[in-house]
Amino acid sequence: MGRGRIARSALAITLAGLAFASPAEAVDPPPLPVAIPEIPPKAMEVDPDQTPEISAQGYHMIGAFVVRSRIKIIDERVTRIPIKPIEIEVLTNGVELKVVIEGREDETSVFDVYRSDGIGRVNRHTGVLEVVPGLQASCTRNGILRHVRVTHDSLTITEFAAVSDQTMVTHAVARPSPRAGPDASAAGS
Repeated sequence: MGRGRIARSALAITLAGLAFASPAEAVDPPPLPVAIPEIPPKAMEVDPDQTPEISAQGYHMIGAFVVRSRIKIIDERVTRIPIKPIEIEVLTNGVELKVVIEGREDETSVFDVYRSDGIGRVNRHTGVLEVVPGLQASCTRNGILRHVRVTHDSLTITEFAAVSDQTMVTHAVARPSPRAGPDASAAGS
């Protein structure tokens, strides 16, 4: 027997453990008993007070943020860029993430979500790496790769220009909820 024939025989034996070697030996396994419960129509009704608001395109609000800082990194130099606070809203449909400048819906940035299983970050108080709920998404527009990372309390957008050595980082913090009352916004400052 040649070496190739031995390898093929070993493959047939290996596959025999996963499937039968010949169609004559193949036997369908008995069906598993599966009970499909009846769901009463009332159970499928959705209470609008218990679900997030979803737009006609299927987007729901993740959060409202205020852009507080923007920096430019070139080589080892970090330069703060002075900006006025900008209010933004972040929405998702699970596939795309939209960043909308409040009051200027025509200036919406759309990103493709590639991770929704959490964000790794170092805890400021303990120094321990933790995973918090969040999304990561990216897009390329006009030769600029943009990456967004959003959690319940912050949003960071990092921009990498294709033909430049500079990196721009924009950071936003969660805007206090209007339901929290006027004292909550004073406490967060």
